Amino acid sequence: MLSKLTAPYPAPRPDRNAVLSGLFMGGFVGLFLLYFQPFGLEGGIYRDAPEKVAFFGLITLIAFLVLEVLLPLLAPSWFKDKNWKVWHRIAYYLALIWLIASLNGLYINYLQDLDLSWRNYGTIMSQTLALGALPVTMIVLYRYNEKMVFYLKEAAVMEKNAHLRSVEPIPNELVHSSTTDCEDVFLAAEAFGNYVKVYYADGEGWRQEVQRLTLSNLVEDLKAAGVIRCHRSFAVNPRQVKHISGNAQGLQLLVGKGELEVPVSRTYLKAVREALG
Repeated sequence: MLSKLTAPYPAPRPDRNAVLSGLFMGGFVGLFLLYFQPFGLEGGIYRDAPEKVAFFGLITLIAFLVLEVLLPLLAPSWFKDKNWKVWHRIAYYLALIWLIASLNGLYINYLQDLDLSWRNYGTIMSQTLALGALPVTMIVLYRYNEKMVFYLKEAAVMEKNAHLRSVEPIPNELVHSSTTDCEDVFLAAEAFGNYVKVYYADGEGWRQEVQRLTLSNLVEDLKAAGVIRCHRSFAVNPRQVKHISGNAQGLQLLVGKGELEVPVSRTYLKAVREALG
């Protein structure tokens, strides 16, 4: 169990799927409360005031977007896959539950014109987190196993079927510096702000150079040579892939003699599969 809690797990990604998930959760909560009216929502200040009930759904949406979209955009260095484990995701979901419950409590206090009691707040929050801990842990572990099985199978199939090409240099006059030979073997590239880190084969390992261009431009310039995008932050030379592995975060391509590790995101899985034959 402990080994699973410390296993790699994908960090929150501020993408379209995160926004859609937030909209779904907010809409579901709002409609559920409007239709079933639990917790005394059928009377009192909520009677004939569906907008007050629906606002709980809006609170859920706002809390979800803050933690799952806004915060990863504002602090991307905190949300890199290499920093995230299963227990991080469990704690993050519990933080989301805490935020939603806190905002709901403040909203109820506002509607009923109640004073904030820190004692009551502490009791409610401790109960909320205690009740949420088990289902959240089970959900994250289930999703971890699901992702792990998927990517391990994908890696095994690709490793079996891929006809990896022989080592061939990719000359490119654009990606160079004063010390770079255009016959150097291009391995991969990584987005680095307004620059890219370009990795070249160097003996039994690799060396890197920082170049002033975007990753998209580099991929476009090297498309004819077979270079492909494999991640929002990485491009790779499929000819140099030596091994394919996988975990819950996705596939990893080991490139070159030094086995430089390059991640593959699910978005680019099909392109990588095709490029490797």
